[in-house]
Amino acid sequence: MKALITEKFHPILIQHFEKNGIACEVHEQINTLGVLEIISEFQILIVNSKILVDKTMLDKASNLKAIGRVGSGMEIIDTAYCQEKGIFVCSAPEGNANAVAEHALAMLLAGFNNLFHAQMDLLEGKWLREAHRGTELKGKTIAIIGYGHTGKAFAQKLKGMEVSVLAHDIRDFSVDEEYVRNASLQEIYENADIVSFHLPLNQDTYHYCNTHFIQKFKKEIVLINTSRGKIIYFKDLIEAIELGRVKKAMLDVFENEPFGEIESVRKYMQSKQLFLSPHIAGWSQESYFLLAKIISENIVNQLFE
Repeated sequence: MKALITEKFHPILIQHFEKNGIACEVHEQINTLGVLEIISEFQILIVNSKILVDKTMLDKASNLKAIGRVGSGMEIIDTAYCQEKGIFVCSAPEGNANAVAEHALAMLLAGFNNLFHAQMDLLEGKWLREAHRGTELKGKTIAIIGYGHTGKAFAQKLKGMEVSVLAHDIRDFSVDEEYVRNASLQEIYENADIVSFHLPLNQDTYHYCNTHFIQKFKKEIVLINTSRGKIIYFKDLIEAIELGRVKKAMLDVFENEPFGEIESVRKYMQSKQLFLSPHIAGWSQESYFLLAKIISENIVNQLFE
């Protein structure tokens, strides 16, 4: 049995595969067209986010038995067609949930306390205290939209910070944590100071956050997105910042990546309204190991047990 590995992942993935008799070929620079040319030789395909596993790809994959998405989002894989063809598909959302949650909290705290701008001023020899007076989280209401692995992990980070946490999802879910309350969108519109998105990308969530969504809030809000870039319609977000409907936005993901519109938004970054990072929320040393471990274990267990 052979596995095609399309990026550099933690060595535990290959070690676990080879221990179970799976030969591995690593093509770190391969693209979707390159995979199309050779996929028929493999029983296992391991991807991150750059390879589109659509119907065309799956029809070429005549011997494919399993696909591992080393991450959480499944929008790049036609999972319905995989099910038709009897191909096992797995992801590992639990592998980087803690990393994403910590990053979201870090962006929130840094943004509220002006840490980015304070450091840049210090590097320029400026000792400005009043200009960087912060805002406390205590007493704020934080809405988490998308209460899966990362949403729950983020809620856990907020425990003990004396904030009110409201949870909402596009699917039915239950809240077991005493410090979180299941809330309707209407409750969120009326009460939220901060909204953090932890949603998958699909037809129901594409441009979920747009002008229509933002206009429903009673307060000027802070937005955090560490999930998928296309959850937020970026054009509408910038307009909302201009109009004073969004006070600050903290984004780790973008509609088009790599994000290349820095000059057009530089003024919002300089005015402490926009805080950006290059899709690194789930990119910790610990998640690097966990994602590979979980995927390799899931596939081995499925194919050999």
